[in-house]
Amino acid sequence: MALPVEFIETLNTWDRSLFLWMNSFHTPASDAFWLFMTGKWAWVLLFAPVLYYVFKAYKLKGFYTVIAVLFVFLIADQGSNLAKMYVERPRPCRETDLAALMHYIAPGCSAYGFWSGHSANAFAQITFFMLLGVVPAGNARKIMYPYWVLWAALVAISRVMVGVHYPGDILVGMLYGVFSGALVYAVFHRVRKRFKALS
Repeated sequence: MALPVEFIETLNTWDRSLFLWMNSFHTPASDAFWLFMTGKWAWVLLFAPVLYYVFKAYKLKGFYTVIAVLFVFLIADQGSNLAKMYVERPRPCRETDLAALMHYIAPGCSAYGFWSGHSANAFAQITFFMLLGVVPAGNARKIMYPYWVLWAALVAISRVMVGVHYPGDILVGMLYGVFSGALVYAVFHRVRKRFKALS
């Protein structure tokens, strides 16, 4: 059953207002930070410690985990792309009535933004890694798990701050990412139990 048009319009109004409020907080230094967090190099901050713990735990069998990570990316990314094509919600940087109100610094602006692929990918990856449990319990886990969540949150928020996503795009992307990461982990866990050589 479709949601009432009035309800959708109210959500869109709230989403646009929240976007403009969040997007208004900027300085030259924060712009540089958000551009970094929204770019490709920010992913080194995730994968460098992840690969260390994966190969420390599994040695050469860690390559099986790397393959699973590629599936996490595939499901999170392509699911997001399909949603964009189906929903066709314009990005804020495509809305002419927001041009004079928003702070736009992203290097590009494609047509549609619901839901955020960056948010989906970031939360899919950290969900998978945290469920995988390669970080030993103790101080290391107490540091790494909050670090991964903070990293994913900053990647997600960066999409609002550079002007290419509404907060609603981010929230739904995060939820889809958690689902994607948990789904791939569940399958990977069953495969590892079935084929002991992968463990």
